[in-house]
Amino acid sequence: MELFAPWWADFEFLFQLLVAITAVTYVYYCWRTRVPIVPTQAPARVEIVAAVKAEVAARPGEKLKLYDLGSGTGSLCLAVARAVPAVEVIGLELAWPAWGWSMLKQKWSRLNNLSFMRGDFWRHDISDGDIILCYLGVIIMPQLSGKLLHEPRAHRLIISNTFPLPKEWQPFQRRSVPAMLSKEVLLYRQNTV
Repeated sequence: MELFAPWWADFEFLFQLLVAITAVTYVYYCWRTRVPIVPTQAPARVEIVAAVKAEVAARPGEKLKLYDLGSGTGSLCLAVARAVPAVEVIGLELAWPAWGWSMLKQKWSRLNNLSFMRGDFWRHDISDGDIILCYLGVIIMPQLSGKLLHEPRAHRLIISNTFPLPKEWQPFQRRSVPAMLSKEVLLYRQNTV
């Protein structure tokens, strides 16, 4: 009979504890926000980056600001910031594990046009955003419509992954996406202030 547990037993326990805390945290934030953390799939990311590049080309000389509402682990923000350095990219994320991972990615990337903020995007003023990205879920889109109308910006581009805004919003472009979860990227223009 051993008097002491093997040296790795402590690490195994800590690893199991970390996995359990992460799982409980994920479920909590899914329940709180009503949206799971699902990364944007590569084909959708390509279409979104292309749409942002086209917006920058259509507005030469302007310093554009982009908000990713519910940026998750920051992969989409990182891709946009790398591909379009002229755009200031800000990811807004409530879940602290996803936000923490985003912050690590930001530090490793050393991109000056990329930042992440931890907090509830419903409480954050996005009226200075020229481009809004969202991958939120059908149940959230009517509420998002209200936020966009309450915090308007002329000529704002709204890019939604898969989930359309309510019927009062008409996309000016729909890009099909050959991916398992992402079916299309919808582009909207907010022309009223």
